[in-house]
Amino acid sequence: MFEVKTKATKDLPISVVQVQLVGAHEFGMTFEATGFEVKTWTEGEGEEAQTLSKRNPVPMLSQRLNLAGETWDKWKKSTKSDKEFIGGMCLNEMGLKKG
Repeated sequence: MFEVKTKATKDLPISVVQVQLVGAHEFGMTFEATGFEVKTWTEGEGEEAQTLSKRNPVPMLSQRLNLAGETWDKWKKSTKSDKEFIGGMCLNEMGLKKG
C-alpha cells in the first residue's frame, strides 16, 4: 500500500488517496484506491503555534481500478516509477490532482 497526496477541492475535499493491490492475474493487476479528507488547523500563537492535522477515518471515495491491456503496456514502457504511474492512473480515474 502507498499514499498519494492530492489537492482538495470544494466538490471533492480529499487530501490523500491510499492505493492498495487487491488482485493480480497474468498481465494485469487490480487496485483499490480510497480517498480521505484530512482536516488541518493551527493551535496556539506566535512561536508556540502548532499546525495539527487529523484524517477522517471514513473514506469519501473508493474505487477499484484494473491495470491490464493497453494500460499494462503503457505501464511497462513508462519511465515513471510504479508509484508515480499507478498513483497517477488512480488520481486521473477519480478526478483528482496530485497535491
